[in-house]
Amino acid sequence: MAVAEKIADQLDTWRYLVFTVGPDEEALKQRILQNTYLENINITAYDWDEHCSAVDSVLEKILLILKKYANKEYEGLIIHGSIKQGSSREGLKVSDALEFDCLVHFEIEGMQVTKCPVFDYSGEEMPEFIKLRVENPEYLLRIYPWLRRCKIFTKGGLNDTNCYVNTKKLQEKVFKALVDKTREHIFKRLTPEDRIIYTYRRSVKPPSFPIQISLDREISYAGGVYTRVTLDGAKLPGQRKIPTLDIDIVPALLLRKDYVPNPYAVNNRNGEKEMTCAVYGVMKWTQRLHESELTIDRVYIWRESTCGYEKLISDVGRRNPSQRYLMTACRIVKSYVTGIKSNCRETNQLHCVAVSYFLKNICFHCIALLTVPSKTKSLSGVKEALGYFLQFLELCIKSRNLPHFFYGNPWVHVMFPNCTFGSNKPEKNLYGRICKNTFINAEKAFRKMLQDLKGLYTEFDSLDPDRVGPFKELLGLTHEYRVPE
Repeated sequence: MAVAEKIADQLDTWRYLVFTVGPDEEALKQRILQNTYLENINITAYDWDEHCSAVDSVLEKILLILKKYANKEYEGLIIHGSIKQGSSREGLKVSDALEFDCLVHFEIEGMQVTKCPVFDYSGEEMPEFIKLRVENPEYLLRIYPWLRRCKIFTKGGLNDTNCYVNTKKLQEKVFKALVDKTREHIFKRLTPEDRIIYTYRRSVKPPSFPIQISLDREISYAGGVYTRVTLDGAKLPGQRKIPTLDIDIVPALLLRKDYVPNPYAVNNRNGEKEMTCAVYGVMKWTQRLHESELTIDRVYIWRESTCGYEKLISDVGRRNPSQRYLMTACRIVKSYVTGIKSNCRETNQLHCVAVSYFLKNICFHCIALLTVPSKTKSLSGVKEALGYFLQFLELCIKSRNLPHFFYGNPWVHVMFPNCTFGSNKPEKNLYGRICKNTFINAEKAFRKMLQDLKGLYTEFDSLDPDRVGPFKELLGLTHEYRVPE
């Protein structure tokens, strides 16, 4: 890789999937690609480029309309632009290339806020969640009437007379209206025939606004005016179903910029030793969210997004063969779980403990514990990497505990010494909401997966148990290390 290559915050692009095998694993590569259960692991470069081009064009037009109406109807609300995130940004995508996630960076000009913790009814701090206290509400309410009209700032209640940003009101009263204006703008530009057949899909699922747009055969609409906008794949009788492009738009407020080591400055005395890693807040209110039901602050909830760090880990991982093996292993398991779910096999319980975000967290744990520092730790290839990845997943299922990589994890600071997450935050078990019966069934499904993928991974008894020890300790388990020779 070129020394000057941009990464993390400096790079806002969709990244082609990671698929790397070791120097002596060409035969293994073919077995992976021919495995019946992994048929969705790769996406053709042509499809990837076409769909990335389409989504970029769609995003560009949507952002122009959002900015137009924000400037017109919500003075002081600034839409800065989009920030790509998720598996399509990190190179961990499997199945089709039609799903993309992005943040929409906004700010309320002049608003001064202080981050405050959110507590549940028992008085325990809730990991990931915060609320934002507004330090200058009177000034903002005076110059921006829509803040008062939409009741964006509300007092905490009881003995708390401070004003906080009401995320429920902000999302429902402001961003929902902006997206509806975008819908109306697009609808007016459709031909009368298209207005009858197709409608524009907009739904609110905090923190995102899923938008679905259908694709014509050549995806030619992307370069000009929209020709197809669809609600749920609707089509006239007898028509073939037109594939849809799904974009999750997540409004995001910049909370801070952390400073992290610049990997390109390690062997460069004159290079910048640090680079920025932006941390955004995304609105996370909802009446149905389990966590929000546990706190009186549910209409004020923001989640501190770790996507900046996630992009950084995946970008740096592309420079390290061992980390690319682990990212490939993650995609193998993700492809398996996605495939069996779509084929309606009785593996829903495995899916519950191996959703995309859970697998990504396990991948990060593997990277931190198995390959850092890279000078002394390495993996021989994807077969060994997949063995460790599967063993980490098995330990999580059996212990019913998957620690969030960025919350309460001291190993984060090995990679990012000044990270504002890690040990600076309470621990969070990503499996915390999963019931006992799910784990029992997931263990059975996991054993079936081991059979289906047999030969693609190093058997557990051939792995180094001491390399797994730190992760067992992170799970609260004990490990007896071998006495050094």
